[in-house]
Amino acid sequence: MPRTGGEMLAAARQLRDDPLLARLSPRAIRARMKPFWQAGWTNNDLRHALAHQPTPEPTPAGPTRPVERCPASQVRWPTAWLRHRLAPWTGPDGPLTAPHLDAERRAGLAARHGHAAAGRLPYGHTQLTVAALHADDQQRTQARATLVRNQARDRHALLTGLVPDHDVISVGARETAYAQITALLADRRSRRPSSTGTSC
Repeated sequence: MPRTGGEMLAAARQLRDDPLLARLSPRAIRARMKPFWQAGWTNNDLRHALAHQPTPEPTPAGPTRPVERCPASQVRWPTAWLRHRLAPWTGPDGPLTAPHLDAERRAGLAARHGHAAAGRLPYGHTQLTVAALHADDQQRTQARATLVRNQARDRHALLTGLVPDHDVISVGARETAYAQITALLADRRSRRPSSTGTSC
């Protein structure tokens, strides 16, 4: 991430690969992005922020959600557009946690407590609270339905000897099975009586 004024100017030039930011000068981009770079953001974080918004509450979709973008030619004031896009990523104390840092912390939390727990945290949060772990009635119903479905599938697999859907078959075994099925079909086709020479 850029530190000096020169590095920030070079980083601003790199961001001009975005069609809309290409309409702004590198100095204008640097002036707007400087607080984010100082907070540890990278250019990839900024690109992500221009296409997404952080979710203030935990959602199944994840800590951020994609947002629609107008074609660059339809934006009349690029500076105002940039300010508007970065506003959700700014809190009372400045820029929020950089997206790459949030992803790293969330991955660490998932390793310790599971992906479901990590998914319950709003963007930028790192502490699991009792409220974050509380499951509502709909989530309990969905969990019960998933358990019943998995148990029924596993019971059916045991009774029939079929491989459950969640077991991954190896590439070699898949190719062998494909070859056997192909040979069986070819054998059955060769045994069919020919329809030529018959009369109605």
